Amino acid sequence: MKKAHIALPLLMPALLITACGRVPSKQQIQSTENTQGVVYTSDSRKEISEVKTPAVLKIARSAVAFIDYNNMERRGDEYVMSARTLKDEFNMCSNQRYADQQSVANCSGILISPKHVLTAGHCINEDTCYLYKMVFDFKHESPFYASDRQNYRIPSNNVYSCKKVVARVSQPGWTTHDYSIVELDRPVQGREPVSPSYKTLKPNDPVFTLGFPTGIAMKWAHGMVRVDLNETTYKTAIDTFSGNSGSPVFDEKSGALIGILTGGESDFVYNPQDACNDIKVCASGTCMGERVFKLSAIASVLKKYAR
Repeated sequence: MKKAHIALPLLMPALLITACGRVPSKQQIQSTENTQGVVYTSDSRKEISEVKTPAVLKIARSAVAFIDYNNMERRGDEYVMSARTLKDEFNMCSNQRYADQQSVANCSGILISPKHVLTAGHCINEDTCYLYKMVFDFKHESPFYASDRQNYRIPSNNVYSCKKVVARVSQPGWTTHDYSIVELDRPVQGREPVSPSYKTLKPNDPVFTLGFPTGIAMKWAHGMVRVDLNETTYKTAIDTFSGNSGSPVFDEKSGALIGILTGGESDFVYNPQDACNDIKVCASGTCMGERVFKLSAIASVLKKYAR
Protein backbone atom coordinates (compact mmCIF):
# COMPACT_ATOMS: atom_id res chain seq x y z
CA MET A 1 0.00 0.00 0.00
CA LYS A 2 1.58 3.32 1.06
CA LYS A 3 5.07 3.56 2.44
CA ALA A 4 5.02 3.37 6.22
CA HIS A 5 7.62 4.15 8.84
CA ILE A 6 7.86 1.10 11.03
CA ALA A 7 10.29 0.71 13.90
CA LEU A 8 12.15 -2.58 13.67
CA PRO A 9 12.90 -5.11 16.40
CA LEU A 10 16.09 -4.40 18.28
CA LEU A 11 17.72 -7.56 16.97
CA MET A 12 17.45 -6.27 13.42
CA PRO A 13 19.67 -3.53 11.97
CA ALA A 14 18.08 -0.09 12.03
CA LEU A 15 16.98 1.23 8.65
CA LEU A 16 16.29 4.81 7.66
CA ILE A 17 13.23 5.21 5.45
CA THR A 18 13.59 8.40 3.46
CA ALA A 19 10.02 9.56 2.92
CA CYS A 20 8.45 12.19 5.14
CA GLY A 21 5.04 11.92 3.59
CA ARG A 22 3.41 8.63 2.71
CA VAL A 23 3.62 7.98 -1.00
CA PRO A 24 1.09 6.25 -3.26
CA SER A 25 1.65 2.65 -4.16
CA LYS A 26 1.54 2.99 -7.94
CA GLN A 27 4.45 5.38 -8.34
CA GLN A 28 6.84 6.38 -5.58
CA ILE A 29 8.63 9.73 -5.50
CA GLN A 30 12.23 10.02 -4.38
CA SER A 31 12.21 11.77 -1.02
CA THR A 32 14.70 14.34 0.21
CA GLU A 33 14.75 13.68 3.92
CA ASN A 34 14.73 11.24 6.82
CA THR A 35 11.43 10.17 8.30
CA GLN A 36 9.59 12.86 10.16
CA GLY A 37 7.71 12.42 13.36
CA VAL A 38 8.13 12.23 17.07
CA VAL A 39 6.75 13.67 20.29
CA TYR A 40 8.86 16.33 21.99
CA THR A 41 8.51 16.01 25.78
CA SER A 42 4.71 15.56 25.69
CA ASP A 43 2.19 14.96 22.92
CA SER A 44 0.53 18.29 22.06
CA ARG A 45 -1.71 16.95 19.30
CA LYS A 46 -5.42 17.77 19.46
CA GLU A 47 -8.44 16.99 17.36
CA ILE A 48 -9.47 20.16 15.58
CA SER A 49 -12.79 19.96 17.45
CA GLU A 50 -10.82 20.46 20.69
CA VAL A 51 -9.34 23.74 19.46
CA LYS A 52 -11.33 26.79 20.56
CA THR A 53 -9.43 29.65 18.88
CA PRO A 54 -11.61 31.07 16.06
CA ALA A 55 -8.61 32.13 13.95
CA VAL A 56 -7.17 28.61 14.03
CA LEU A 57 -10.53 27.05 13.19
CA LYS A 58 -10.78 29.36 10.18
CA ILE A 59 -7.31 28.32 9.00
CA ALA A 60 -8.20 24.65 9.50
CA ARG A 61 -10.91 24.97 6.82
CA SER A 62 -8.10 25.59 4.33
CA ALA A 63 -5.94 22.60 5.36
CA VAL A 64 -5.80 19.81 2.77
CA ALA A 65 -5.22 16.07 3.01
CA PHE A 66 -3.53 14.39 0.02
CA ILE A 67 -5.24 11.02 -0.41
CA ASP A 68 -4.58 8.33 -3.01
CA TYR A 69 -7.73 8.02 -5.13
CA ASN A 70 -7.54 4.24 -4.73
CA ASN A 71 -8.53 4.74 -1.08
CA MET A 72 -11.69 6.68 -1.97
CA GLU A 73 -15.01 5.49 -3.40
CA ARG A 74 -17.56 7.86 -4.91
CA ARG A 75 -21.09 7.15 -3.70
CA GLY A 76 -23.58 9.70 -4.93
CA ASP A 77 -22.75 13.12 -3.51
CA GLU A 78 -20.04 11.90 -1.13
CA TYR A 79 -16.78 9.98 -1.02
CA VAL A 80 -16.30 7.08 1.37
CA MET A 81 -12.78 6.58 2.71
CA SER A 82 -11.81 3.41 4.49
CA ALA A 83 -8.37 2.17 5.54
CA ARG A 84 -6.53 0.18 8.14
CA THR A 85 -6.10 1.60 11.63
CA LEU A 86 -2.77 2.85 12.90
CA LYS A 87 -2.60 -0.27 15.03
CA ASP A 88 -2.69 -2.42 11.89
CA GLU A 89 -0.93 -0.16 9.38
CA PHE A 90 2.05 0.71 11.60
CA ASN A 91 1.94 -2.19 14.08
CA MET A 92 1.32 0.47 16.71
CA CYS A 93 0.80 -0.63 20.28
CA SER A 94 -2.87 -0.46 21.21
CA ASN A 95 -2.25 1.87 24.17
CA GLN A 96 -0.79 4.61 21.95
CA ARG A 97 -2.82 7.73 21.11
CA TYR A 98 -5.09 7.46 18.08
CA ALA A 99 -4.13 3.79 17.52
CA ASP A 100 -7.71 2.97 16.50
CA GLN A 101 -8.04 5.80 13.97
CA GLN A 102 -7.75 4.95 10.28
CA SER A 103 -4.64 5.92 8.35
CA VAL A 104 -5.54 7.14 4.85
CA ALA A 105 -3.78 10.47 4.05
CA ASN A 106 -0.35 10.58 2.40
CA CYS A 107 0.63 14.22 2.90
CA SER A 108 -0.70 17.57 4.06
CA GLY A 109 -1.09 20.97 2.41
CA ILE A 110 -2.65 24.42 2.64
CA LEU A 111 -4.78 26.51 0.28
CA ILE A 112 -2.88 29.64 -0.82
CA SER A 113 -5.26 30.85 -3.54
CA PRO A 114 -8.76 29.80 -4.64
CA LYS A 115 -7.15 27.23 -6.95
CA HIS A 116 -3.65 26.54 -5.57
CA VAL A 117 -2.40 24.32 -2.74
CA LEU A 118 1.10 24.42 -1.24
CA THR A 119 2.76 21.22 -0.01
CA ALA A 120 6.19 19.56 0.21
CA GLY A 121 8.01 18.83 -3.02
CA HIS A 122 8.54 15.15 -2.26
CA CYS A 123 4.78 14.66 -1.80
CA ILE A 124 3.67 15.15 -5.39
CA ASN A 125 5.11 15.80 -8.84
CA GLU A 126 3.87 16.03 -12.41
CA ASP A 127 3.88 12.26 -12.87
CA THR A 128 1.87 11.52 -9.71
CA CYS A 129 -0.56 14.44 -9.96
CA TYR A 130 -3.37 12.17 -11.21
CA LEU A 131 -3.06 9.80 -8.22
CA TYR A 132 -4.22 12.28 -5.61
CA LYS A 133 -7.43 13.78 -4.35
CA MET A 134 -7.15 16.95 -2.26
CA VAL A 135 -9.63 16.67 0.61
CA PHE A 136 -10.88 19.44 2.87
CA ASP A 137 -12.45 18.79 6.30
CA PHE A 138 -10.91 15.35 6.81
CA LYS A 139 -11.76 15.39 10.53
CA HIS A 140 -12.47 12.72 13.14
CA GLU A 141 -15.85 14.08 14.11
CA SER A 142 -19.48 14.06 13.12
CA PRO A 143 -20.76 14.34 10.40
CA PHE A 144 -17.58 13.05 8.71
CA TYR A 145 -17.07 9.99 10.88
CA ALA A 146 -19.29 7.66 12.89
CA SER A 147 -17.92 4.75 14.92
CA ASP A 148 -20.74 2.44 13.87
CA ARG A 149 -19.82 2.90 10.18
CA GLN A 150 -16.04 2.57 10.65
CA ASN A 151 -15.26 4.84 7.73
CA TYR A 152 -15.10 8.50 6.76
CA ARG A 153 -17.68 10.15 4.52
CA ILE A 154 -16.70 13.42 2.85
CA PRO A 155 -19.08 15.53 0.71
CA SER A 156 -17.97 15.50 -2.91
CA ASN A 157 -17.73 19.29 -2.96
CA ASN A 158 -14.91 18.98 -0.38
CA VAL A 159 -12.86 16.82 -2.76
CA TYR A 160 -10.65 18.19 -5.55
CA SER A 161 -8.29 16.72 -8.13
CA CYS A 162 -4.80 17.82 -9.13
CA LYS A 163 -4.99 19.58 -12.49
CA LYS A 164 -1.23 20.13 -12.68
CA VAL A 165 1.84 20.92 -10.59
CA VAL A 166 2.73 24.49 -11.50
CA ALA A 167 5.94 24.81 -9.47
CA ARG A 168 8.12 22.26 -7.72
CA VAL A 169 11.62 21.77 -6.34
CA SER A 170 12.66 18.76 -4.27
CA GLN A 171 16.37 18.70 -3.48
CA PRO A 172 18.33 16.34 -1.23
CA GLY A 173 19.65 17.63 2.06
CA TRP A 174 18.38 19.29 5.21
CA THR A 175 18.84 22.92 4.15
CA THR A 176 17.53 22.85 0.58
CA HIS A 177 14.31 23.54 -1.29
CA ASP A 178 11.38 21.13 -0.98
CA TYR A 179 8.00 22.46 -2.14
CA SER A 180 5.21 21.89 -4.66
CA ILE A 181 2.38 24.17 -5.73
CA VAL A 182 -0.63 22.26 -7.07
CA GLU A 183 -3.32 23.77 -9.30
CA LEU A 184 -6.72 22.27 -8.50
CA ASP A 185 -9.28 21.13 -11.04
CA ARG A 186 -11.67 23.94 -10.04
CA PRO A 187 -11.67 27.03 -7.79
CA VAL A 188 -12.41 26.49 -4.10
CA GLN A 189 -15.38 28.41 -2.75
CA GLY A 190 -16.32 29.15 0.86
CA ARG A 191 -12.77 28.74 2.21
CA GLU A 192 -10.27 31.52 2.78
CA PRO A 193 -6.80 30.98 1.28
CA VAL A 194 -3.94 31.54 3.71
CA SER A 195 -1.44 34.25 2.80
CA PRO A 196 2.27 33.35 3.05
CA SER A 197 4.43 35.45 5.38
CA TYR A 198 8.13 36.08 4.93
CA LYS A 199 8.90 37.16 8.48
CA THR A 200 11.82 35.63 10.37
CA LEU A 201 11.35 33.78 13.64
CA LYS A 202 13.85 33.45 16.47
CA PRO A 203 14.83 30.47 18.64
CA ASN A 204 12.11 29.61 21.20
CA ASP A 205 9.40 31.41 19.20
CA PRO A 206 6.22 29.30 19.46
CA VAL A 207 4.71 27.73 16.34
CA PHE A 208 1.81 25.44 15.50
CA THR A 209 0.82 23.23 12.61
CA LEU A 210 -2.27 21.59 11.12
CA GLY A 211 -1.95 18.31 9.29
CA PHE A 212 -2.57 14.58 9.07
CA PRO A 213 0.01 12.75 11.20
CA THR A 214 0.56 9.12 10.17
CA GLY A 215 -2.32 9.61 7.73
CA ILE A 216 -5.06 10.07 10.33
CA ALA A 217 -7.66 12.85 10.45
CA MET A 218 -6.57 16.45 11.01
CA LYS A 219 -4.67 17.30 14.17
CA TRP A 220 -3.38 20.56 15.63
CA ALA A 221 0.10 20.42 17.17
CA HIS A 222 2.26 22.93 18.99
CA GLY A 223 6.03 23.45 19.16
CA MET A 224 8.83 25.97 18.93
CA VAL A 225 11.75 27.06 16.78
CA ARG A 226 15.03 25.56 17.94
CA VAL A 227 17.51 27.01 15.44
CA ASP A 228 17.34 29.34 12.45
CA LEU A 229 19.68 27.22 10.34
CA ASN A 230 19.94 29.30 7.17
CA GLU A 231 17.87 31.13 4.56
CA THR A 232 15.80 28.03 3.79
CA THR A 233 15.36 26.15 7.04
CA TYR A 234 14.26 26.23 10.67
CA LYS A 235 15.03 23.33 12.97
CA THR A 236 12.00 23.01 15.22
CA ALA A 237 10.50 20.84 17.94
CA ILE A 238 6.93 20.10 16.79
CA ASP A 239 4.96 16.91 17.40
CA THR A 240 4.69 15.79 13.77
CA PHE A 241 4.79 12.46 11.94
CA SER A 242 4.85 10.86 8.51
CA GLY A 243 1.80 12.31 6.76
CA ASN A 244 2.62 15.77 8.13
CA SER A 245 4.88 16.50 5.17
CA GLY A 246 3.60 19.70 3.60
CA SER A 247 1.79 20.73 6.78
CA PRO A 248 1.57 24.51 7.12
CA VAL A 249 3.56 25.93 10.02
CA PHE A 250 2.37 29.15 11.66
CA ASP A 251 3.89 31.71 13.99
CA GLU A 252 1.72 31.21 17.07
CA LYS A 253 1.96 34.87 18.12
CA SER A 254 0.75 36.40 14.86
CA GLY A 255 -0.93 33.47 13.12
CA ALA A 256 1.28 34.06 10.06
CA LEU A 257 2.07 31.16 7.70
CA ILE A 258 5.88 31.00 7.76
CA GLY A 259 6.77 27.55 6.41
CA ILE A 260 5.91 23.93 5.65
CA LEU A 261 7.02 20.71 7.35
CA THR A 262 9.40 18.66 5.20
CA GLY A 263 11.43 16.28 7.37
CA GLY A 264 12.75 15.26 10.76
CA GLU A 265 13.03 12.57 13.40
CA SER A 266 11.81 8.96 13.08
CA ASP A 267 8.26 8.24 14.25
CA PHE A 268 8.40 5.13 16.43
CA VAL A 269 10.51 2.94 18.65
CA TYR A 270 10.04 -0.80 18.84
CA ASN A 271 8.57 -2.23 22.04
CA PRO A 272 10.07 -5.74 22.30
CA GLN A 273 7.91 -6.72 25.25
CA ASP A 274 4.65 -6.22 23.35
CA ALA A 275 6.12 -6.73 19.85
CA CYS A 276 4.67 -3.46 18.55
CA ASN A 277 5.65 0.18 18.02
CA ASP A 278 5.45 3.01 20.53
CA ILE A 279 5.56 6.69 19.61
CA LYS A 280 9.08 8.00 20.03
CA VAL A 281 9.41 10.56 22.82
CA CYS A 282 12.31 13.03 22.85
CA ALA A 283 13.30 14.86 26.01
CA SER A 284 13.70 18.62 25.76
CA GLY A 285 16.58 19.56 23.46
CA THR A 286 17.22 16.01 22.23
CA CYS A 287 16.71 14.24 18.87
CA MET A 288 17.17 15.57 15.38
CA GLY A 289 14.30 18.04 15.37
CA GLU A 290 11.76 18.72 12.62
CA ARG A 291 12.65 20.53 9.43
CA VAL A 292 10.52 23.54 8.41
CA PHE A 293 11.10 24.97 4.94
CA LYS A 294 10.85 28.78 5.03
CA LEU A 295 8.41 30.42 2.65
CA SER A 296 10.72 33.44 2.48
CA ALA A 297 13.05 31.22 0.41
CA ILE A 298 10.48 31.11 -2.41
CA ALA A 299 8.85 34.51 -2.02
CA SER A 300 9.15 35.30 -5.73
CA VAL A 301 7.46 32.01 -6.68
CA LEU A 302 4.66 32.36 -4.16
CA LYS A 303 3.84 35.87 -5.32
CA LYS A 304 2.90 34.40 -8.71
CA TYR A 305 0.32 32.00 -7.27
CA ALA A 306 -0.74 33.01 -3.75
CA ARG A 307 -3.70 35.32 -3.38
